[in-house]
Order: sequence, then structure tokens, then C-alpha cells
Amino acid sequence: MTVKCNFRQCLCLLAALGAISAGAPARAQTADLAETEFDCVIEPRAVVKLGSAEEGIIREIAVERGDVVRRGDVVARLDSELQTLAVEAARLRAERNVEVRSGRARLEFRQRELDRAQQLFGKSIVSAKVRDEAEIERRLAEFGVRAAEMDRRMARLELANAEARLERRTLRSPVDGVVVERTMSLGEFAHEQSPIMTLAQVHPLNVEVFVPISRYGSIDVGMLGEVMPEPPVSGAYLARVNVLDRVFDTASSTFGLRLALPNPDFALPAGVKCRVRLLPGEGSPDSDIVDDLEYLDVPLIGDAVSADAAATADPDPEAEVAAKPDRARDPLVQQIQVELQRMGYDPGPPDGYMGPLTKSAIAAFQKVQGLPVDGEASVDVLDALRKELARR
Repeated sequence: MTVKCNFRQCLCLLAALGAISAGAPARAQTADLAETEFDCVIEPRAVVKLGSAEEGIIREIAVERGDVVRRGDVVARLDSELQTLAVEAARLRAERNVEVRSGRARLEFRQRELDRAQQLFGKSIVSAKVRDEAEIERRLAEFGVRAAEMDRRMARLELANAEARLERRTLRSPVDGVVVERTMSLGEFAHEQSPIMTLAQVHPLNVEVFVPISRYGSIDVGMLGEVMPEPPVSGAYLARVNVLDRVFDTASSTFGLRLALPNPDFALPAGVKCRVRLLPGEGSPDSDIVDDLEYLDVPLIGDAVSADAAATADPDPEAEVAAKPDRARDPLVQQIQVELQRMGYDPGPPDGYMGPLTKSAIAAFQKVQGLPVDGEASVDVLDALRKELARR
């Protein structure tokens, strides 16, 4: 078909065709962006209603609403006078070894009597009855030693039980997060069905996303995503997919994703809307800047970094060491923590990990004893603790 037009009409027609052809790539780019960016919400990883397994009067609450807490920090204490006395009584029983020593002395005496009786029986000076009686007495003395040793082991278990019950009267934060609400105050009676406070874990954060079903199969666990919070929060942060729903929502034709977003400095708040752009494949260059972590038994993903600086940032060896602490349990540290608790210091739970509470307790003990104050665990510190406990 031939179209007839004058010069002006032809120019207009050519301009219109050019505009249409130029707009096609723009619409295609917008469509591609819509297929890789999705609405999301940044939420706390967990909301913990912290209560006490023991009943008692609240003696101390160390935090207020909005305070930042780290895992292991003391947040509250119950009255513990009776439990402290029970620990001291159990310690006295565990450290008493009079029965064991007397039983061993009796066993040695009975052994010597048996040896003499056997010698005299061999010379036909005493009867077999005397020898048999000496042997029975020695065996009874041996059983007495075993019973005394068993009683002492039981006393040590009772001491461990008393110390555990005393430790349970100190409430510690199970997460890194913030205090959302305090529901009880000083002097109130705490029991197992009444939470004392509510904590929100904000390191790491959860990023909840709903994706069209058409994208199923193109997204895998471990894939990176770039999270962009809405104002007033700014920036772009890397996260990794760690949950992929296997059940679709038929009404909306979507399925859910969850990304884990590191927040070690608590810079990002929870409860913020965001956009997330999924990055194709774990082998992308961006994945090289992500420092894999294991935090709270969750395979984590890496420090949050700016997407613009990610490709050019040089790795910092000191930052990598700080991000990957040595979590090997140290028996020396654990023994020092136990002894510090016996001395009345607060080194945190005796878990064998060197943390700020343990360093502070060691430094306080060194200062009181007139030792060089460095807050480090060592054999000298352990010896000094045991000598002080023995002196008391």
C-alpha cells in the first residue's frame, strides 16, 4: 500500500515512528526492573518475651525501654539470698573429705592386719577363721572408701545444681537487640507465666519479600539481594536469601522469601518498608565482598555495605578478623569463669568464651589483689583465684 503525503506530513510521520521505536527499549528496561525489584519489609529476626524460670521478687532491672543489649548482658536479677546460702552449704559439703581420708586410713590398717594374719596362718600360729575375718574386715573397709568417694561426688553434683539455680536468678539477654517493653518493675513477684520484658533481635534482621509465582525456579537459597530501605533510612545493603517458601499463595499468585540482613552496629531499624533487588547467582562479583558468618546458629551473609562502594572497596584484614571471632571453647577461660563466680564476681555464663564481662571480672579481681591489670585469662590468674578461695 502506498501512502501519499506532503513534505510536512512525512516529517511528522517519521518523528512519530522514531518516538515509538525509542520508547520500546525504555518500556522493556522498566519491565526488566520490575521483574528484579520487589517490595519488602525489614523486620526483627525474633521478638522475645523474657521471663524467669525461677520465682521470686525482682531485685534489679538493669535496662530501660529502648536500651541496646548484647547477648549475655545482665538485664534483671531476682532476690537470691537463700540460693547463695544454699551454694555455700553445698560447697562446704563438696570440699569436705574427712570421710574419704578416714576410710582410706581404715583400709590401710585392715590391709596390714590381713597381711599379718596371712603370715601367721602360713606358720600355723592362727586359725583360718582369724585370717578370713581379717580379709572380710579389709573388704568392708574398701567398700567404706568407695561409699565415701561416692558421697563426695554426690556433694559436688549438689554444688553444681545449687550454683545453676543461683545463676538462673540472673536474667541475661539471649539476643543482640533492643528493649521493646518493660512489663514488670522492682519489687514485683516474677514467675514463669509472667514476662518481665520484651526484647527484639535486630542483628541480623529479616527482610520479608513476596515474589510472583512466575519467578519460582529462578531464585535459590543463598542468592544475594540488595536491600534499599525507604526514607528516612537511606543506603543499600547486601543480604542473602535463607528461606524460600514451598507453598504458594493462590489468591495473590505469589510466594514468600526471607533474606537475612546483618546489622551488627544496630544502624538499621526494624519495621521499615524497602525495595529489594535480587542479584543473579552466588558467583557474581558482589559475592566476593560478602563475609560469611555463623551467628546465633544462623548461616549468615555478611556485613551490610553500600552497593555503590561494594565493587571498589578493598577488603580490610582487621575487619575480617573482627567479624570472625575465634569461638573455640577455652577450658582455662571456663575454669576462671567458675572461680570468679565463686569469688562473687560476674564473668557471665561459664561457657569458656572470652567476652567483655569475663575481661571486666578478671580486671576487677586483679585490681583487688594488686596484680597487673590486663583483663586477660592466664594460668597465673587461675592460681591466684584458687589461692584466694583456699584462704577464705
